Amino acid sequence: MRQSNDLRGRALRSVGMALLLAGLMVASAGYAQETQTPSAGVERGSLIKFGEGVTLAENERTDNVVVFGGDVTVRGDVRQNVVAIGGQIRVSGTVRDVVVAVGQDVILEAGAVVDGDVVSVGGDVQRDSSAVVNGDVTVVAWSGLGESWDEILGFGLLAFLGLTIWGFVGWLIVMFVIGWLLLSLLPQPMARQTDALRTSPMHTLGWGVLAFLLFVPLMMVLVFTILGIFLIPLLVLAYVYAGIVGVVVSALLLGHKLSDPLKRERISPVSALAIGLVILGLIRLVPVLGAVVTLVLWLFGFGVIVATRFGTRAYGLRPGTPSTEAAADD
Repeated sequence: MRQSNDLRGRALRSVGMALLLAGLMVASAGYAQETQTPSAGVERGSLIKFGEGVTLAENERTDNVVVFGGDVTVRGDVRQNVVAIGGQIRVSGTVRDVVVAVGQDVILEAGAVVDGDVVSVGGDVQRDSSAVVNGDVTVVAWSGLGESWDEILGFGLLAFLGLTIWGFVGWLIVMFVIGWLLLSLLPQPMARQTDALRTSPMHTLGWGVLAFLLFVPLMMVLVFTILGIFLIPLLVLAYVYAGIVGVVVSALLLGHKLSDPLKRERISPVSALAIGLVILGLIRLVPVLGAVVTLVLWLFGFGVIVATRFGTRAYGLRPGTPSTEAAADD
């Protein structure tokens, strides 16, 4: 019994490592699938597929194969790992490290050679008598995962943290680049939208809630009109733009709010944007609170767009109130 538990624990750790590999490959490769076009005897880059399968021919080699929602067939040479989440793995070639299938079977055909472990979670392992496996072959039923959570926790938590860090960094970079472009290309509209949120946060939130509630009914009406075929894409773009604007203007205000008491001179909008994005990004990682804050930022974005008419007019500034637009003109 002790040996069985150790084997299952090792198998689950292999699953955790494979999931970490999958997450890091997706994040670092920017969702690239192949680095070269396959041809006779060619070297293929690490393969990542979403919703479709991968077939590695006999004369093809690669480093890793990671597939989400598709089957994998390996007839060639994989120097490291093969991972399929929601798909079957069929091997008649060589895999130098682990083979992990989550939710489907692993089929080892005649001539298959696997130097590492072979694991199927929620499926089965079918093995030809001539197939060679130098590691362990393990089948883990869904019902057994709860009992072994403490064994997978180490690598499972590591995988979760790895994906979380990559997601945070990626979001931060993308939003900073977009925010910098908006500040550079549209300084006055962005200043007016920032002023609207700074001087009238509750009013802009109200406008945002109203615009958000009208979005779906308006989409439904446009679906049944000829003109709507052309307007729906614009409406979707406006929806996305609202979310981006909500994050950017909120980050600007938050960055200035945190930095102004510490510095004699007001920091630049780009610096304020960077500070604010880091704070907002960390808040987004908090369960429940992050989702609520994301929704509120989206509503703020809708609100400032409606209130300022996409930044074409000022909103909420009282006489004598300093304007961000003036700073943008300097």
